[in-house]
Amino acid sequence: SFCLICLSVSFGMVFVLTYWLHFNMWVVSSYLRTVPQHIEHSLKIRPRRYNMRVEPSLIIRTLQANNGQIRRTARQLGISPGTVLNWRRRARTGSRGGRYLATDPKRRSTRPKTRRATSLSAEAQDELVRLRKARGHGARKLTVLAGLSVHHNTVHRFLKAKGLTATGKTYRRPRYQKTTHMYVENALTPGKLQMDVKYVTPQLSGLVHTVYLYAIMDIFSRFKFGVMLPLLDQELAIRSAGEMVPLLPFRSDFIQTDNGLEFQARFNSFVTEDLGLKHHYIHKSSPNENAVIERSFRTDEEEFFFRLPKRPKDLNELNLAYQQFLFYYNTERPHLGIDLKTPQAKLESVQ
Repeated sequence: SFCLICLSVSFGMVFVLTYWLHFNMWVVSSYLRTVPQHIEHSLKIRPRRYNMRVEPSLIIRTLQANNGQIRRTARQLGISPGTVLNWRRRARTGSRGGRYLATDPKRRSTRPKTRRATSLSAEAQDELVRLRKARGHGARKLTVLAGLSVHHNTVHRFLKAKGLTATGKTYRRPRYQKTTHMYVENALTPGKLQMDVKYVTPQLSGLVHTVYLYAIMDIFSRFKFGVMLPLLDQELAIRSAGEMVPLLPFRSDFIQTDNGLEFQARFNSFVTEDLGLKHHYIHKSSPNENAVIERSFRTDEEEFFFRLPKRPKDLNELNLAYQQFLFYYNTERPHLGIDLKTPQAKLESVQ
């Protein structure tokens, strides 16, 4: 009988253990079947689209209706919970720790509390406006001409506020072009000249026919002479060079021109034999090699031809006005290429 009792107890324990194992395996398998769903739900990216311009009064009223529940209010209005917290803090009123909420909080203005005033005096402002309209210079030159001690950026901001600035332009030139001509970097002393002719059309001069500006310029100092003549030929190029080169306030030994018909064999013989200069032709179709005098022609357009007060009667009157401009160009006008000096001051610095 004892053996039967032991055998029945053993069978009972085996039955209990088997049932327990089956139950645990069912629980584990059920959990494993639900894990991917939980993972997918937790990793699912749900974009939040917040409404950034909800009225503060609506936020506070909704928060009060929800009994102060931050996240519920944020979900209803489509805004961030931080926004609700911020407006709840700003809407607190009362003397007992801010227990009460104002229902009409206002947004604070983003306008600057103080406006930056210019450091330019009224007289300096009037002078800058006058010089800008009369000459058309940029901020750096105007700062020098007006005798101001402020930074040129201050002048630029003032001109921009007055609507007197122009958009900049970019002029690109060949970067790897091999050159043997005289240019700014290798012309270290006065006497290296560039000569060219500019077509002055009736639209520029106001005359009834096109005239031609024969000009000579020193590369080092930017000192310039020029005269307008009615024709374009080699004879007038020889005569203009013969008149202008001896008048230069320094001794010249080099002249550089393009390959135009006015600078051919007779002109070459004249400047090399009669004037004793070395004559160099720039590469064909490369006006950038004569960049100094070409840029001065643009200055002639912007500061002389575009600003003629009235139509000249004849070529003589136009030439007289141009000579007055050249006097200002050589003795008063600051040049950015020579550290805001005048050509005359640049020459005096080396003599």
